[in-house]
Amino acid sequence: MNFKKQWINVLMFGLENSGKSQLFNQWSKHKLIQTSPTKGFAIGTIQSENVSVSIRDFGGQPHLRKLWCNYLQSASVIFFVIDSTQRDYKQIQEAKFELLNLLDNEMIDQVPFLVLFNQSDLQNSFTTEEIIGNT
Repeated sequence: MNFKKQWINVLMFGLENSGKSQLFNQWSKHKLIQTSPTKGFAIGTIQSENVSVSIRDFGGQPHLRKLWCNYLQSASVIFFVIDSTQRDYKQIQEAKFELLNLLDNEMIDQVPFLVLFNQSDLQNSFTTEEIIGNT
């Protein structure tokens, strides 16, 4: 049988220091490495015989967030990463603002959208209910 290769484009968004690059490196390179803030975006690919998954890790600094919408049309799946150990109320509010900005974009009405609470296994992390109730 001759199967056509399927291409999946995963876009990862979130504020700076939310853990996007650690997730990206673990998924695309299968290892944890020390990271520095992403400038622009990083691309990694996971391949199998019938599927190729492209993962783009977008920088979360304020000046880069304005560019996120330029890439939405290529999305197969969107991940929005929130650091669940972030105890700064202002940061949680900022994450909510950026999350809602993305969700308001009509280009992604039919795109699966996942919100990932990074580091939720740590003892000092917020629960999902606390994060939602904090906003």
